[in-house]
This record gives sequence, structure tokens and C-alpha cells, in this order.
Amino acid sequence: MNLIEIMDFDISNILSFTTDECITFCRDVMKSFVTRSGCDELFAFIEKSDFYTAPASTRFHSCYPSGLMRHSLIVMLCLLKKRKNPVWGNLLKEYSDETLVLVSLFHDLCKTYFYSPIFKNVKVYKENGSKQDAGGRFDWEAQQSYEVNDKYPLGHGEKSCYFLTKFIDLNISEYSAIRWHMGYSLPKDDYITLDNAMNSNPLLLALYEADLEASHLYEK
Repeated sequence: MNLIEIMDFDISNILSFTTDECITFCRDVMKSFVTRSGCDELFAFIEKSDFYTAPASTRFHSCYPSGLMRHSLIVMLCLLKKRKNPVWGNLLKEYSDETLVLVSLFHDLCKTYFYSPIFKNVKVYKENGSKQDAGGRFDWEAQQSYEVNDKYPLGHGEKSCYFLTKFIDLNISEYSAIRWHMGYSLPKDDYITLDNAMNSNPLLLALYEADLEASHLYEK
């Protein structure tokens, strides 16, 4: 798998793939682009974790099994496609393809070992429902959902960096991009440091933007 194939890849395929197809694609990308020392140990960690099966959130974007993997792949594609943008292409030329894949695919590694499945009773509106309220007739149905069960309470970007640096080295641009990728959803007390990080590292701003594109434009 090469960069041209990835940059031309249709993002909608990630959402239509079966879980097994998505896992195969994810493994191919990891092994094609992430080659630095320690990557085999990192891949082993991924395989043992719930990265392929966990949701990306409890109730916002991609809150379903395999949502984390799909979200991560979509962020990666959004970031890599910036190579074709005349503005971003110039700003990102100093970063390797491995760097772009690494920071995007693993920016939310913090969400492994983070969610637990639960069942919630929800209203399902239907014409012949046994109950009624202002919205119409409905029945209560038990549906799978998720709750936060944070086994490693280290923060968000901080935890992703912690997991990654157990196995591989990150340069300062990669570390900063992952650490601060939540951007302006972080506490306001962090804004001065965040601004300094964004001004000095275009990779961070590109990753932040790719994350927003994925969650707001492509995912449910």
C-alpha cells in the first residue's frame, strides 16, 4: 500500500466496510507506513487491546462497536488528503508519511481500555407501540450503549502519548500534535500553551482539523 493509493481512497468506504474488512485495511496501513523501532511491539499492543472493537464515544460520533477504529482511519485519510491541498501540502511537506499516519491513526489510542458496554432502556416510537406520550406511540427497548470505565486515568492526548511511547519514540512534533489534538475543547487555562503549540507546529493544527472533519462531516 502506498501514499497515492491512500490519498485516492474513498473515505465513505470506511463506513461501508464490514468490521473484518476495516481491520484488514487498518493492519495493512499500519504495517506499510509505521516502520520505526518498536512498531512490532506497538502492533501487538493494538491486537491485544479493544482498538478494533471499541466505540469512539458514548453518545456522539461513532458510538458503536468498531467506531474507534473507523474514526481513526477517517481522521488519517482526512489528514493524508491534505497533501493535495495547495496550502496544507506546502505546510506538511516537512513531515514524513509515517508521521502523518502515526499521529492520525493513533491520536485516540487513549480510548482503548476506556469504554464498557451496558444496556439502556430507550423509547422506540412505532405505530403500534404499547405506550404513548407527546411524541406518539412507543415501546421501551433495551439497546446496547457504552459508559466510561477509565482504567488508565491519565488524561486524553496525554494517555495516547503514554501508550505510544511505551513502544516507540515520538519526535516533538508528533508528541505535541497528539497531546494537544483536542484543540479548543480543552480547558481555557490551556489556551496559551495550545496557541503556542499550534503556531509552532502545523501538524497539530492539521490533525485537529482532520479530527473535526471526521467527526462532523463523515461520522454519525
